[in-house]
Amino acid sequence: FGIPNTIMRDRIVVLVDLRSPAQPSVVPGTISVSSLAVGTDPDAIIITRPGDSRVYHLALASGQQTVLHDFAPGFPGDIDVRMNRLVTVTDSTLITVDLSTGMSDTLVSDPGTPKLRSPAVSINGTVVAEGLMDLWLFEAPSS
Repeated sequence: FGIPNTIMRDRIVVLVDLRSPAQPSVVPGTISVSSLAVGTDPDAIIITRPGDSRVYHLALASGQQTVLHDFAPGFPGDIDVRMNRLVTVTDSTLITVDLSTGMSDTLVSDPGTPKLRSPAVSINGTVVAEGLMDLWLFEAPSS
């Protein structure tokens, strides 16, 4: 793909360029990262931090971060980003956010639903999340 791979290890993001023998390098500003996604910008990553309600866009070269969305009072868990759509689970609520407008949609918010994790969003907006022993498929509202 022409861009280095990003690996999460011990809650520090490390940049590995598979095209050269250079040593892996720690991405500035990634100590204590709790979740990681790759967005549309190949020079940046999307991260969350433990106990922080915000999702950040982080420039790989400089470590400069900007807030993409704030889920206060909730805390985002695993995240995924595709095109301009962010998906995360906060407690038992599966939420998508249109990053171009900042508008969020709750796909499921049911205490009876098994704890969801590892959400993934496709290009067409379909969201898959892992339950206890199964996968859940959701149709996200179109933007």
